Amino acid sequence: MALSLTTAESGYGYDTMEGVVKWLWSNPPEPSKPKGAHPREHSTDAVAHAIVRQSRWVVLCPWCPSAQYAHFADKRFFCVECGNAAVEGKWISVEWPPNPEEIELHLAVRSDPETRGWEWGEPIADLAVENAEHGASGLVIAK
Repeated sequence: MALSLTTAESGYGYDTMEGVVKWLWSNPPEPSKPKGAHPREHSTDAVAHAIVRQSRWVVLCPWCPSAQYAHFADKRFFCVECGNAAVEGKWISVEWPPNPEEIELHLAVRSDPETRGWEWGEPIADLAVENAEHGASGLVIAK
């Protein structure tokens, strides 16, 4: 699968989310923020979802206002802000839509990267309608 929007793989260049988390902890935006232990276990008590915001596949933290790039190959999430404290500091799974390439095709016709967005559960047909309403052409979908 070749996704064109930014993911953790293309944004950070790491093959796994473990590499991303380690990099984020060694390069925090707020140097005084404490770093936690690297997660080793996985929780089944929560799931996060990959969405698109401003031309980037991201995962919103289910517990705090933070977000990170979504990793397509390694579908795990660990928030470096809250440390997934709600699940005792464990990884959680990230669910991706079954059709990310189709979503990207509809978003690619939008000239402004800021308008390239998709929310979990949003029907593809809605993206096509939005494109038509805002004059983004190049992809037509049959209903």
